[in-house]
Amino acid sequence: QDSMPSSSSPILIENEVEEKRGAHTNSVYSLSFSACLNLAVTTSHDRTAAVWRGRGEKDWTKAAAVPHPSTVYSCMFHPTLSGGRLFATGCADGGVRLCRVR
Repeated sequence: QDSMPSSSSPILIENEVEEKRGAHTNSVYSLSFSACLNLAVTTSHDRTAAVWRGRGEKDWTKAAAVPHPSTVYSCMFHPTLSGGRLFATGCADGGVRLCRVR
């Protein structure tokens, strides 16, 4: 039977946090993981959406950058279309862009 950790217990496993720096040059606003389990997208004030590829819980690497005309505030993968490889971004210019990862 699972139980919730007490308020004094850490909820993260020490030394299990993988931090990625350098993928964006400014604040990161959003993150979405795909239903296909090996893709993620982050969005940023630097006018890009970064596409990440990973294997399980670790070893995530930036695979591509999708340029936008202004700050990218949000992103979300569609859970079923294109096998979980279709995502949308919301940009400060008022545009919504749909992207499909190969």
